[in-house]
This record gives sequence, C-alpha cells and structure tokens, in this order.
Amino acid sequence: MLCKLLERTNLGRIMWLLPIIFFIHDMEEYLTMSSFMAHNSILSSIPLFEMLKTTSAQFMVSIIFLTILVVVVTYFAIKKREGNILKLYLLVVVLIFVNAIIHIFQGLYLNSYVPGLITAIALVIPYCLWIFCIFYHEKVLNNRLMLMFVALSFPLQIPLIMIALWLGKTLIPF
Repeated sequence: MLCKLLERTNLGRIMWLLPIIFFIHDMEEYLTMSSFMAHNSILSSIPLFEMLKTTSAQFMVSIIFLTILVVVVTYFAIKKREGNILKLYLLVVVLIFVNAIIHIFQGLYLNSYVPGLITAIALVIPYCLWIFCIFYHEKVLNNRLMLMFVALSFPLQIPLIMIALWLGKTLIPF
C-alpha cells in the first residue's frame, strides 16, 4: 500500500523528507537533553553519556553538522539516483532508523522518556519503513544490502556522534 504511493508522488520529494525529519528529531533531542541529563545523573558514569555533556551551543553545532551531512547525501542521491551515492543515502536512512530503534530500547531500559523518543516513534521509524518499502519495490534495496547496512550502522553510530560533538566543542570551546 505505501509503495503504491510512489506512483503518485515524486521520489525526490519523498527523499527530501529525510533531512527534515532528521532535523525535527534532533531538535527534540536538543530541547530535552539537558533536562534529561540533569534528572538521570547515574548516566554520567557511562563514557558515552559523559561525552554528551556539552553546552547548548556546542550541541546545536553538532546537530547542524549532522544535518548538513544528511542534506548533502540526500542532494547527491536525488541528483544521481543511481549507484553508490544512492546506496550511501540508504545507509544514512538505516543509520537514522537504527538510532530510532536504539531510542526505544533506551526508553524501555530506563523505563522513562529519553530525548528523541517521540519523534523516533512518530516520524523516523514510519518514514524509514516507507523508504525501505519504496527502494525494495524499486529493486534498489534487497535483504543482503539491508543486513549489511544494519551491521554497519551499529559501529558507525558512536564515531559519528563523537565527531559531531567534537566539532561542536572545537568550534565553540566554552
């Protein structure tokens, strides 16, 4: 049913929803992270969460950097619509999808709201499933490629977050 919408909708417009949804998701994280960290001080003992301690400005720079990456990949994927750049776009979609699934598991583990949970459930996961459906239907995505992207997405999450946070702290050192 979702894939049939492709026949009536421009694929490029659908693909441009990725950076928009990603930015909305990141804004939810931005608006709720400091309160979440203040109310969950036990997380400070976990190295990754220690790294998340940034100022609002530093965190915003990180968000802007990641959003720009998503925009650039999306732009070139729409422009080329073939080959490795399209696969890179799909890898980015899988990375964002896996991140959304991680938010759900974090919420279940902590038995509470975690930053990004609402948009992960309401926007990111449905959008990613829609993209997967479209690209499976178009024979661009298959089970082997999807499994490879999922396997790659787990080890890529932390370095991407670390680079983005480092960039925020480097550009705004206070």
